[in-house]
Amino acid sequence: MEHSVLIMGGSGQAGAGTATLLRRWYPELPLTIAGRDLGRARRVAGELGGATAATIDLRRGDLGLRETGRYSAVVATVWDSHLNGLRYAQDRGLPYLSISSGLVDIGPEVVAAGLRAGAAPVLLASHWYAGLVVLAVLGLAREFGRLDAIEVGGVLDEQDSGGPAAVADMERLLAAVSAGHVRRDGVFRWIAGPDAEVAVTGIDGAVLPGQVVPILDVPSLALATGASDVRFAFAVGESAGRRRGGPASAEVRIDLEGVDRAGAP
Repeated sequence: MEHSVLIMGGSGQAGAGTATLLRRWYPELPLTIAGRDLGRARRVAGELGGATAATIDLRRGDLGLRETGRYSAVVATVWDSHLNGLRYAQDRGLPYLSISSGLVDIGPEVVAAGLRAGAAPVLLASHWYAGLVVLAVLGLAREFGRLDAIEVGGVLDEQDSGGPAAVADMERLLAAVSAGHVRRDGVFRWIAGPDAEVAVTGIDGAVLPGQVVPILDVPSLALATGASDVRFAFAVGESAGRRRGGPASAEVRIDLEGVDRAGAP
């Protein structure tokens, strides 16, 4: 890419991590770290090398950016509350990636993408760990001739909830809907109350009280694999890492059920 990738929220935890991975994978890729605090953005850009810093205002259609700037893509690692980042990208024919709009938030993004179908792509990646779990399940699914059921359980350590933006995202999503979203017998359903309360088993066998949540992983995995039963639950509590006396750990348990290519369970 000749022009820089604009990372909205690039000075935050998710944004800086994204920029670090991009720099590792593509050493020559120019990056623009954009945030509200120019000093923090400059620090992140300086640590990366080959990156510039900018301030953005998500309430403005032009994001407060100088029109002299040229970009090759826009990545929203912070909630694009007014969808100005999406509009900015679409008006300029740039690919747009969003990781902070939950299942109950994506309606406007889906409509915006549909209205300009055939233009630059819009990728909705507001999955657990921005789609990492989906990719892991799809890799494991190759061993199956038919996949019938997918259950994913995540453990979020109460001391590892991320930065202020991540906390605000979690609070917003939990306030929007208390019901969980699953696929049962091939039908997408909303479940609430006791039906949505489940036990989540950590990687060391510890069991935590959890909740079935509405998350993009469920429809993504159901439609990609054809599995008739798909569920995603997560629990908040002490992780295996802290129980071992170390730092908080990020845990995901994946259970798959089906038949192999010879038809055996």
